[in-house]
Amino acid sequence: MKTKAFAVFFCFGLIIATLLMLSSCEQGKTPAESTGQDPNLQATVSSLGTSVMLFGAVGNGTDDDTEALKNAMASEKGALYLPAGQYRISSDLTFKVPVTFAAGAILVPDDGVTLTFERAIDAALTRIFANGSKVVLKANGTSYPEWFGGRNVKSVDSTEAIQSAINCFPEGGGQVVFQPGTYRVTDTIVINADQHHMTLSGVSRQTRELSPCIESASRTKPVLHLKGVTGGNPYDGSLEDVTIENLEFTRVSMGEKGSDTILVENTIYTTIRNTGFAHSQNGVRAVNANGLRLYTVHATTGGDIEGEEVRGVYVDGSERGSTGILVDDFIFYAYGSSKSTTIGYKDYAAPNVIGGSIGDRRIKNFECDGSCDYGIYMESSGDFACDISIMELSMDGVDTCGIYLKGPNPYTWQQANITNVYLRLDNSSGKACAISADNFAFVHCTNVHVDNAVGKNDGIVFNKADGSTITSCSFSGGNFTNTIHVTNSSDICITGNTSNKAGALTLKANKNIVVTGNSMSTVALSSVRNTNLVAANNILK
Repeated sequence: MKTKAFAVFFCFGLIIATLLMLSSCEQGKTPAESTGQDPNLQATVSSLGTSVMLFGAVGNGTDDDTEALKNAMASEKGALYLPAGQYRISSDLTFKVPVTFAAGAILVPDDGVTLTFERAIDAALTRIFANGSKVVLKANGTSYPEWFGGRNVKSVDSTEAIQSAINCFPEGGGQVVFQPGTYRVTDTIVINADQHHMTLSGVSRQTRELSPCIESASRTKPVLHLKGVTGGNPYDGSLEDVTIENLEFTRVSMGEKGSDTILVENTIYTTIRNTGFAHSQNGVRAVNANGLRLYTVHATTGGDIEGEEVRGVYVDGSERGSTGILVDDFIFYAYGSSKSTTIGYKDYAAPNVIGGSIGDRRIKNFECDGSCDYGIYMESSGDFACDISIMELSMDGVDTCGIYLKGPNPYTWQQANITNVYLRLDNSSGKACAISADNFAFVHCTNVHVDNAVGKNDGIVFNKADGSTITSCSFSGGNFTNTIHVTNSSDICITGNTSNKAGALTLKANKNIVVTGNSMSTVALSSVRNTNLVAANNILK
């Protein structure tokens, strides 16, 4: 009886042990391994989506995986998951579901094939598209140069990768994001006429040195070109609402004559914010750039072009004019020398060109440091010049003229307001002036301080500036040749100004001019051929 019971117990234990052994053998295996399938054919990868391997994808870069991907999307199993591999695609393909890329998963479309994504892409900042891929992102609002092989290191040419990331949005409406570091390019990066509402953005930066930078190896080509078109009418740029922010644009070495760091052409409502530009004849050149806004920008020419002007910002009206320019918080470091003429901001309108004017300009919080020939230079030989505001400006080291305004004629609709300005003149030959207005009516200088560091330079100089005023301005430093100099103008008021240095208040060939309430005990009044001059309640030499 005991022997039979033992045998039964032994058999029962053997069965239990066998079951436990089989169970332990299954532990640690994927569902695919447990069922005898290839481990890459994982049916579901949690929230990552359904593996395309389940539908026959190979991912070896040679076999055609187009049908496998189509079948995967037709299965209505939701998001797709691409394991590591290279997936050749031979015909146009539209991804109607979200797609997740594993590290090392790359789509390789044949030449001429377009990949369209109607839903979001989930991928790391690594290559997910082969060189030359044509990709259209519709629902995915952001692309990265890294998806196309770009890298933020100087040893890699990222030109094609950056352009491909921009081209993901052929009708605009997208954002291209850059990482901290330097992206090297050898050709111009272009945003074309149909790419409205585009943004190029660096990740949020802590310091200028950590900002994403695009650096060109070319000395002639623009680093970035916002390239709209025109129908031939004034102010009709076709490229609308492009934003450039949190980026630096520069060159490996100083550009040649005609070089632009950023060229803005035939545009409407362009915003450049938290951006730097350097090492070109023109940091930003604007042609038919209407509604151009520069916020918190900084520039330096970075070198010389012998016998030429070098400019931080150039509103170029030599062929077509621009309207509605706003500059707020601009720092320009002047790289002045005897070889070039250095200008922080130049605005020029040529005669007989479409939209030839320097109208509607707002320049605020402008800091100009270093040796600069002109801080702000505005000249219109075209239709008109008007509606200019220059305020809260500081220039330290002006060699020729701090603010220069020249119009075609002193028209009744003109106006320029210059207020809260500090200018330091630094020309030992005595040929500089702080502010000059020529053939420009209704120029109002208020709360301007001029520090004449060396030489006998001029302070404020007006010629044919009808209806203008000089009010509450002060003059110090060294002695001036002319503290204030007004000629050939009518209906002028000079009131409430002070000076503690010698100079002349020179008035010549003016009509209807009032000089009152000035306290300039070392300044001598010089009056020649003026009509209806009233000088009262002044303290003059």
